[in-house]
Amino acid sequence: MTQETITTGVGIEAQPSADRAGPSAGRRALPLAAALAVAAAAGSAAAATSSGRPSALRQPGPTDEVQGSVDAAQAEALPIPTALTRVQAARFLSQAAFGGTAADIQRVQQLGAQGWLEAEFAKPQGESYQSMVQRLQQGDGSDSRQEVQTATWLKMKDFPDVLRQRVTLALSELFVMFAVVKMVQRGKAVATYMDVLEKHAFGNYRDLLLGVATSHAMGRYLSHVDNKKANAATGSSPDENFARELMQLFTIGTVKLNLDGSEVRGADGKPIENYKGTDVSGLARVMTGWVPARGPGYFLNPMVMVEADHESGPKTFLGQTIPAGTKGRESLEKAIDILMAHDSMAPFVAKQLIQRFATSNPSRLYVERVAKAFNGGNGIPKGDMKNVLRAIFTWPGNFGEGTLVAPRRGKLREPMVRFIQWARTFKAQFQTTGSGRVDSLNSSTEALGQSPLLAPSIFNFFRPGYVPSATSELGKLGLKAPEVQITDEVSVAGYMNFMQRAIANGFGNMQANYSSLMPLVPDPVALVNELNVILAAGQLSYATKQLIVKAVSNVNADTAAGAANRLHTALFFVFVAPEYVAQK
Repeated sequence: MTQETITTGVGIEAQPSADRAGPSAGRRALPLAAALAVAAAAGSAAAATSSGRPSALRQPGPTDEVQGSVDAAQAEALPIPTALTRVQAARFLSQAAFGGTAADIQRVQQLGAQGWLEAEFAKPQGESYQSMVQRLQQGDGSDSRQEVQTATWLKMKDFPDVLRQRVTLALSELFVMFAVVKMVQRGKAVATYMDVLEKHAFGNYRDLLLGVATSHAMGRYLSHVDNKKANAATGSSPDENFARELMQLFTIGTVKLNLDGSEVRGADGKPIENYKGTDVSGLARVMTGWVPARGPGYFLNPMVMVEADHESGPKTFLGQTIPAGTKGRESLEKAIDILMAHDSMAPFVAKQLIQRFATSNPSRLYVERVAKAFNGGNGIPKGDMKNVLRAIFTWPGNFGEGTLVAPRRGKLREPMVRFIQWARTFKAQFQTTGSGRVDSLNSSTEALGQSPLLAPSIFNFFRPGYVPSATSELGKLGLKAPEVQITDEVSVAGYMNFMQRAIANGFGNMQANYSSLMPLVPDPVALVNELNVILAAGQLSYATKQLIVKAVSNVNADTAAGAANRLHTALFFVFVAPEYVAQK
């Protein structure tokens, strides 16, 4: 059996069956026999390079034997290293970007973590989604959502403002939009929605909420477009869909939270609810009167207010009332201000964003630090996204080696993030038109089981509070592991096979450039050590590196084809290694 054991924090296991893990019949594939040999050789002696020189893999030292990690209080007190090692810089990029090349890592070392962030904040926003989709359609008048998918992959892969792209992807998983539902109608409308997320990625969360609430595509998706005030004669009442999700998923969550993200409990020991059905109804009254903009291309513009359809009476929710007679736009602004002022807003948003970038089970101090950044102060407005991102990515605990073995630390890298890392690191060129272009990779049997904008529900691909089965190690400890919800034998095998094909043969017309690594191919140790840094941020254990070196050394590299096959083998084993898949 292929020993593909996915591990997050403490060992959650998902082992694919042998009949699903092999290469497709008839296709030139990486030597999976070598993969089986690697798995079977666990615990073997250090491998030699193909030239017979002894291995130069670093032996475990005292820092590798840390039991657990520094606790959260100690981590808070630690300073951010002034001079980052290559591994620390690579770990930083695995959170704030999609990994990075050797040059990207060097740049972080030169600028420092905070300097790199400020440089990214200063980068201009590139071509809009709307413009890209129009260009990809080549003026043929079509409105296929495939172009939105292709534009998303291209932006994540190519655009120089990598932090903005990483944040936009994370926001698309908080403010979920399913790009192919009929109610959204037009791909260009979805592109405009993505422009809203990208525009506000470094802006203010309040403005982001306002942009999402008035988006034509979101109005279609969560059905508040053409939402009319109650009609006593017909018995109709405002649609509550968006109002519910605005509170539940976008702002405050279902239960009250302390600043550190812990639940506020009542005298009965149960969590206190943030809102009730009457609060949803009250907020739904705010969302009445929004209709599509007028004229050609109406779906490219925010919705507009028709006062005759807006509820003119008082609107009460969360214990506050928007007075009767308040106009529609002002009602929405006041409602968002009520939500922004709610005590649960900062910790709810903070915890969700930390989960997308850094770790599934952040410490209370980590959440509190980011929540305080969300709340602003000292001249920084509440909801300032730059302030929030600084707090997330410069948390001192992110830089210590102790977190590599901390049982509560880590998260699974999402399959689409792993794929973007490969494509971005090795400058894979995508075909942008025709049947070979990259759009949906949502198949769990043939591809990644995940694609931007294709989450199956408003709750995303996985729930932020998902705890695996009680029989798993994570489940026994009650630890959250959102990405494990889309991880099973089928998806693991599908990912392995897809990456195997992409690494060796490309995907459609997509081809990667491995020229920077070719000089290392004659020395498997040097090759594996370099891949461990630029791809896995130094997370591969000594034992894992030994096994990969042994397998790679068994691939004859005397010819050009053999050298390429050796490199493809090394890349494949790193991209499927448990210690890579589990980002620490």
